[in-house]
Amino acid sequence: MKTTTLAAAVFAMCGAFLLDSNAAFAKGPLDVERQSPLILVKESVTEINLKDFPFGLEEGTSKNVRMTFDQEIKIPEEDDSVKISYVVTMPSLDVEKDGDDIVTIKFPEEYNLTLMTNVEGDDFQMDMAGLMDNQVMTFERDGDRMKYSGSADGFSATVTSPQAIENGVDFAFEMGGSGFSISGEGAAKQDYTDIQTLDVSYDYTMEKVTFSAAAKGDGPGEQFEMSGNSGSIAASGQVGKGRIDGKSEMNAFDLTVSKPLPIEASIGKLSTEIGMPTEPSPKPQDIKYLIGAEDIVLDDFVWGLMDPNEAFPRDLKRVMIDLEMQAMMMVSLFDPEAMAEIESSGVPPMIPTTAKIKSIAFDGLGLKVDATGEGELKGTQPEGEAYVTVKGLNEFVTSAVKAGMFGDQESIMIQGMAGQLGKEGDDGELIFDINTDGGMVNINGAPIMPVPGAQ
Repeated sequence: MKTTTLAAAVFAMCGAFLLDSNAAFAKGPLDVERQSPLILVKESVTEINLKDFPFGLEEGTSKNVRMTFDQEIKIPEEDDSVKISYVVTMPSLDVEKDGDDIVTIKFPEEYNLTLMTNVEGDDFQMDMAGLMDNQVMTFERDGDRMKYSGSADGFSATVTSPQAIENGVDFAFEMGGSGFSISGEGAAKQDYTDIQTLDVSYDYTMEKVTFSAAAKGDGPGEQFEMSGNSGSIAASGQVGKGRIDGKSEMNAFDLTVSKPLPIEASIGKLSTEIGMPTEPSPKPQDIKYLIGAEDIVLDDFVWGLMDPNEAFPRDLKRVMIDLEMQAMMMVSLFDPEAMAEIESSGVPPMIPTTAKIKSIAFDGLGLKVDATGEGELKGTQPEGEAYVTVKGLNEFVTSAVKAGMFGDQESIMIQGMAGQLGKEGDDGELIFDINTDGGMVNINGAPIMPVPGAQ
């Protein structure tokens, strides 16, 4: 499966219930010919446009609810598309109304989801059976805006694939959690088939998550066993008004793989954040990128694969990249044809104008590096400054020689240049104060080289 195809399929699965503008409530299974219908099997026959969801739902209890959903997604930069079919079944669905603008939905404990698709001539089906304890969602409309919130005591899901079984491989993925809550807001009426028109924000938290995956087969590489868990998870984000923004934080993540290789790893804290424009604009727009991990623990087997000579201290305390930029978006990210056209022309889809290094940090393997800085693009010439501190460089270089990364002469050159250009700080670290001035890159006041693009 190609990367773009997989990405399209995953995106479609995540948006299964909110990507269509038309929905119908009907009695009995229906053969659907038009694209992206949503059908709920009820005792009475009514119709609803998904733009009115959930306020157009009928009050009361629906029994034996069945939702079918067909979606076709264009693959960027290719002529092909992926057709995905979904079937969701629930024993019941309770709807309570408080006037015309407040709707509370009580979901059943059990649910089932079947996903079917054909990618590059191969059929694929995924079946998921799950439980959700005391899941309730409340929607409140105030004019053109809608707020929603929900909670559940716990959930579990089991995912299998019939094709895997047909090929002699038993595959299952199980996931569970507790203390789930979600809230957000968005436009009360919008076309969910067009991501460019979406206006949705969300926040969710989860107290605990556990997961496991296993595949058993006779062929080479077909045996796989993995399990893991994490503590609290919190995330928030928004899609709309020409932007995508999101951030998350996960605590106490543990992973164990028993087959095909014995691997154990844990991360004390994992943080991510991304924010970027999705639509073209003649003015620079804000971009945010952050990824960070703290207290990383790897077992001896992993360390042995990475460092068989035991050259480095076996510790990874912190890895962090935290960047902010401003850039002009030249084309919509949601227009595959326009993206392909601008890329073929050699023009970048995004032109940066300013950049800020809030933090680039690494603390592990006996080396500690911290960097901050900011700069801007004036014509074709970058200008800016950065402040970098490095501690443990000599010891790290010595370990790198022992690991076979480079030879003695190279290590002498690296240590000599660092000692000549760096300024020793109070804590024994080397300080590199970097700036551009007069068309030159200067380190601690000494001109080193012309600024790229200045000549």
